Amino acid sequence: AELAERYFTPERGLSRRCERESCRGEMCTSARSLKTLPRVLLVHLKRFTTEIVRDDVVRVGKIRTSVRVPGTLTLDAYVGAGGGDEDHGDVREVARATRARLRGVVSHLGSAVSSGHFIAHVRDDDVDHSQWSMF
Repeated sequence: AELAERYFTPERGLSRRCERESCRGEMCTSARSLKTLPRVLLVHLKRFTTEIVRDDVVRVGKIRTSVRVPGTLTLDAYVGAGGGDEDHGDVREVARATRARLRGVVSHLGSAVSSGHFIAHVRDDDVDHSQWSMF
């Protein structure tokens, strides 16, 4: 839940200034929200860093810190929360009762981003909700 909260939190001052005259060059704010609930929600966690060493050299590193991924994620707080001009009242009512359930995880096993293997753990709903298979 913490990862979703961080993703949907508006970010101010992302490397660009507003170019409209009425803004007087203030930093922009980026906000994300779900307009409607997806049937399938795919989440990608960026697990690498990039660092520009020189004009022609970029260093890429693997992030090794552990991440807790919840089995379910409640999405109602993120539907229509982006501050747009549209009315999302009906969508919010549907979202209150909706949770996304974790069905699979793809992981990279390897010491660097340039080598290793990807594996998948997938929940088998036909057998038992606690049964996971690895591929």
